[in-house]
Amino acid sequence: KTRSQLEDYTQNLEEKVEDRTLALKRSESILRKQVITRGQELRTLNTISELITRSVRLMDILPSVLLQTLKVIPASGAGIYLLNRKKAMLVLKCQENAEQLEQMIPFDPAVCLPLLDENRLDFESFIQEATCSQLTLTDKDTVLVNNFNVPLCCRGQVLGVMTFVGNDLQEVDPQQQELLFSIGHQIGITIESLQNMVRLMNSKELLQSVFDGITDVVILLDPKYRIKMVNKAFLDQHGLVLEDIINHTLTELPIKNPCPLKSCRTPLSILPRTPVVEQVHDRDNNTYEVTFYPQFSDQGEVHDVICYAKNITEKKEVERRIQQTEKLVAVGQLAAGVAHEINNPLGVILCYTDIIKEGNTDNKEIIQDITVIERHTENCRRIVADLLDFSRSRESGIRRQMTSINDLVEGVISMVHQQFIKQKITLKSTLQPEIILCLMDRSRIKQVILNLIINAGQAINGNGTISLRTFTKNNTIRVEIEDDGPGIEREILDKIFDPFFSTKEPGEGTGLGLSVSYGIIQEHNGEIRVRSTVNQGTCFTIILPITEEVAADD
Repeated sequence: KTRSQLEDYTQNLEEKVEDRTLALKRSESILRKQVITRGQELRTLNTISELITRSVRLMDILPSVLLQTLKVIPASGAGIYLLNRKKAMLVLKCQENAEQLEQMIPFDPAVCLPLLDENRLDFESFIQEATCSQLTLTDKDTVLVNNFNVPLCCRGQVLGVMTFVGNDLQEVDPQQQELLFSIGHQIGITIESLQNMVRLMNSKELLQSVFDGITDVVILLDPKYRIKMVNKAFLDQHGLVLEDIINHTLTELPIKNPCPLKSCRTPLSILPRTPVVEQVHDRDNNTYEVTFYPQFSDQGEVHDVICYAKNITEKKEVERRIQQTEKLVAVGQLAAGVAHEINNPLGVILCYTDIIKEGNTDNKEIIQDITVIERHTENCRRIVADLLDFSRSRESGIRRQMTSINDLVEGVISMVHQQFIKQKITLKSTLQPEIILCLMDRSRIKQVILNLIINAGQAINGNGTISLRTFTKNNTIRVEIEDDGPGIEREILDKIFDPFFSTKEPGEGTGLGLSVSYGIIQEHNGEIRVRSTVNQGTCFTIILPITEEVAADD
């Protein structure tokens, strides 16, 4: 009996060992399959991570991520929807073997917030509620098709949905659900990052377009004068490329054209909190108004300075012309009264000098003294005559007639030609052929041209060249009178049209010639411009408008 029991026990033990061995083999097989599955899922997750970090375009990422996810999920197809918050709609961005998916589906992301807050995995019901069950698909035979939906979320916000379709979705286990949730979260982070990048790029492009739209020079500098940002106006003005100048100082740049910022003396590191304005001049006689807008750190130190340079040359010229006009009007009003008051006593003085000379013909000393009185009296009368001419030019009307500016220039040249030959001054003329006729007062414009040529000859003082040019530009007729004399210093350039201002020796001029010329041209609705460089010469430009009637007739 004992032997029989031992045999039964041995047999049962063998069966148990065999059963345990089979169970261990089955467990090993299951574990091996799970390891393979988990390994495949891990590789899929790594592949998705690489895809996400490799591309910067969302539409390059989503289709590849969808294909990789389908490799580990028992689904026949899938699609990815992204949320359009303005329209509260899910918009289909890509799909794989899921043509039955709708292109747009209404969606309320607020319904999914409790799910995201609790980090729960049973998100199917939430998404179905958010989409009003429109993500539950029906095939042609009205048989309900199983679907499985994964939220694409980041920072507590639903950004989209990844939906899977097929009849085998019941086999998705909790580990796969957790994997899908991780993939969805990773995609959500990527969506937010790329959307933020797009918004940032759009903001940068908008800022750059505004920056480049400013036609004046704008530069962002650090306290050490290194360039952080410039606008297109600066690059175009100096023929530079942005990449070649960033983090370089202005002195390091190969700048050929004048740069007003290089002439500034304002120290950037100790700027006050209010904008600082500085006026500078370049070598081309342009005037710039440079404004410095400092940006301060939390510690109160300057970390950046916005420099805005505006060319105000024309503005200053307009202001100068307005001031000049006001001076001419005031002086013209005074000149008429003063000239008449002085002219009568001068006539009396000359009358008595004649009487004294007739009564002292034998007294040479008295005659010499009287001659000096006469000379200075005549000089005073000449000044009075200039004053009268000046006042009349402001008061009397001009007599316009159709005139060729070339004829006037040639007439003036013939008047001074012989005189300039004696002074060894060369006259060169370049006159535009068949230049348009213009309405003007012949005698007054001729007076202006003659005055400018004589002034040029006096500035040269022998052995020089005066060049005369006529041409049309921007619906105007222009006359340029240029000499190669000593030029005019910048300090007095703005004063040369002032009444009674003269650089000549006392007694050699009244200082009214350019003032009268200025007034005559202004009466013709024109302007006189001057540019001068010391030791190189001076150029006066007369600009007369071509009236519409004349242009039409021509």
